Amino acid sequence: VDSASSQVYRGVSAEHANAVLATEGTRGLVASYEGRIITAFYSSSFGGHSDSVEWIFNSPSSQLPGTNASPYLTGVYDGEPPDPDLGDPAAHEAFWSSIQLQTYDSCGRVNNRFARWRIAVTAASIKARLPDRHVVISGDATGDVTGVEVQQRMAGSGRIAVARISLTSGIVEVRGWDHLRRILGAPTSTTPPLCPGSNIAAGFVLTNPSLIEAFANLDGSFGGVVAWGGGWGHNVGLSQFGAHGRGLAGQGFIEILKAYYRGVDVGSYPIDIGRRPGSGPPTLRQQFVSPSGHGTLEIRPAGLKRLRVHFNETDDLMLGEADLAGEVVRIDVTPYLVAGTNVVQY
Repeated sequence: VDSASSQVYRGVSAEHANAVLATEGTRGLVASYEGRIITAFYSSSFGGHSDSVEWIFNSPSSQLPGTNASPYLTGVYDGEPPDPDLGDPAAHEAFWSSIQLQTYDSCGRVNNRFARWRIAVTAASIKARLPDRHVVISGDATGDVTGVEVQQRMAGSGRIAVARISLTSGIVEVRGWDHLRRILGAPTSTTPPLCPGSNIAAGFVLTNPSLIEAFANLDGSFGGVVAWGGGWGHNVGLSQFGAHGRGLAGQGFIEILKAYYRGVDVGSYPIDIGRRPGSGPPTLRQQFVSPSGHGTLEIRPAGLKRLRVHFNETDDLMLGEADLAGEVVRIDVTPYLVAGTNVVQY
């Protein structure tokens, strides 16, 4: 479809030969975790470090972090080793306040102008953006903004998770990625980028910042904050610019997927070969590409007694009750596969 659900597919006229080759060369393959298709979140870039899903799409929405942690959607460092210790304040400031050429989505590698950014947000802009995006701690939000401070940071990346804003009339908090990026992650005026590229337009929404520093007006009153950050988007899952950088560094698609989605398997679509009343006929035939001709058959028997697997119209693998004992059975089926398209019948 012509939306972000399909990587903003713009039709045949916009197709690139490399994308077509990549699609054909991975046909029928998916990423799964413990036998289930993953939710493959992605965004443009995240400046060298992603965030865990429970901090961004937190459930329940009133709690940070949420209770919806996922092993394969955890925050990861997206660069060459060594990993930075972002729990150390000095290392955290050094990482987010300057361009990091060792990260795979850096502007030096993939011309990503949002790999690092520094923007100014005035007190008046902060006040104007508060409606419907804050929680009152005391008083109300009718007064002028007099200060902003970090209350909580996201685990891993160290991006701001909760900011406390003081006003002449009270104290409020801004919580969560989306509210923070719309209040503190959009410049008040057109801003030159730290990386080569066009200016960042006034009001352009980036992401929640990692560092903030107050600045004063000429009369000494609070003028607003300078915010530093990296990336554009929600920072969960795969980085599009980072994946490009990893490809340029010689990584293959399986290595790239496993770098962003930790602990996943890349293989044919998981299917249920059991017959359940009223569920219709089961899928018993698969077609998929094995780029290398190697593969492992993974079975969750759940009481299955016998199974015959027919490979590429030529070879059979017979499995009996003893072979199918166990919660998960894994069998090397490389001898039956070919490099390229394979057909398997159950």
